[in-house]
Amino acid sequence: MLRMRPRALRSASLRFVRGRPQGLRAAAAVVLVCAMSAGPLEGGPGPAAPAPGAPGVNFGGGEASVWRSTYAQQLATFAQVKAAGSQWVRWTVPMDDQEPRPGWFNWYAAQELRAAVVSGLNVDALLTGSPSWAATADGSPAPAVFAAFAKAAVEEYWPLGVRTYEIWNEENDTQAWGKAFTPLEYTALLKATYAAIKSVHAGATVLAGGFAPAPGTTDGTSYEPVTFLTEMYADGAKGSFDAIADHPYSFPDLPDQRDSWNPFTYLPTLHRVMAANGDGGKGIWLTEYGAPTSGTSGAVTPQFQAQSITEAFRWAHDHPWVGPLFIFDWQPSPYDTEGDYAINNADGTPTLGGLAFSGAASAYPG
Repeated sequence: MLRMRPRALRSASLRFVRGRPQGLRAAAAVVLVCAMSAGPLEGGPGPAAPAPGAPGVNFGGGEASVWRSTYAQQLATFAQVKAAGSQWVRWTVPMDDQEPRPGWFNWYAAQELRAAVVSGLNVDALLTGSPSWAATADGSPAPAVFAAFAKAAVEEYWPLGVRTYEIWNEENDTQAWGKAFTPLEYTALLKATYAAIKSVHAGATVLAGGFAPAPGTTDGTSYEPVTFLTEMYADGAKGSFDAIADHPYSFPDLPDQRDSWNPFTYLPTLHRVMAANGDGGKGIWLTEYGAPTSGTSGAVTPQFQAQSITEAFRWAHDHPWVGPLFIFDWQPSPYDTEGDYAINNADGTPTLGGLAFSGAASAYPG
């Protein structure tokens, strides 16, 4: 459900290195990092596995307001995120904007990612968004081409302190080309991208992209998550991820309600599939969770949003195989067209959901 910033606005943000050939990446990265207030962060081993329910946030369409800010304003925003108890932030790194032409890179996310890391936050960099020149015949991204972009992205963003990379978003649901990935297509993308990232830094944490709570269909537009993961293993996905991700949006249910469609009821089944394939020691990160309080027919009350956040963190804490829990969304944005999920008001004050987030972060700090 992560919202992508509008292309017209994204292109205006290409403010560091415009149209730069691949061979100049390393030199330009040095220039970029030295221009910022802190020195570069050196590479090293990947982070230890986070505790269950380590708190994190998404920005969604709100990314647009952050990248239009000054570096000082970005530091202030991320300091607020940190003060609310968050340990993580999830940030979009779209190939269609950052490599719009083969071998030409616009690493416009560097300033925001640097500000997040300097503020003491871990970053889950969401690699997604294939340009038309990198697509296969059906519109899905060509695995080798996307993997090459991922390798270049890690070379750029690892020195800034970005250690975690999530491969695509809701791959089991309808994509821009009109259907979902098939499990075989996504497995091919994941395998190629995992190998490319690990060739740069073996210590990177690579997540299989967050599953949407989608139904199974017969026309290829969506796959139910347990079926999708089962078929991924059958297609050879084992060994090509360090953890998987899921988006267990449960509204109008609370996490503890036992309706069959509630995603929290199938998360243990997902982990059993992992265990049956020898991956029981790997976790499931919840990289999006939340509930809208306005802007959609399915909106809930602020009280419900707060209760759902409290219960989601309690649920995550009680399941040792769960990784970080990222709440969608930190702040309101006009680009979030499917409702207002924000846990802060436009003036920066917390909503009831924001207060619940801070309370849960204090109770379950990870």
